[in-house]
Amino acid sequence: MFEEEKLSANQRWKKSGTTLPFKDWLKREDEKKASVKSDTNFIPFVASSKKEEPMNLIGKQEDKSKVFGISKTALWVSGILIVGSLSFYIYKKVKSKK
Repeated sequence: MFEEEKLSANQRWKKSGTTLPFKDWLKREDEKKASVKSDTNFIPFVASSKKEEPMNLIGKQEDKSKVFGISKTALWVSGILIVGSLSFYIYKKVKSKK
């Protein structure tokens, strides 16, 4: 089941690195468990032993290589073509007026 449930209370106390004495820490942990059990809307978050990003646990991770569903490379190429076309059009207009 959960790794923390397999450990004894003393091992969990040592692992927590708290400055509280063992009796106070144990009392506080028991109070936490009681408050969690009494709260019916509470959904405990259990992190796995693997190092996962929170986005992977919540849902699909956002793809950073796309903007509005179009790859960044395609956007850059089309942007350069548009700027080049506009520049050529303006250059041609200015040259024909002279």
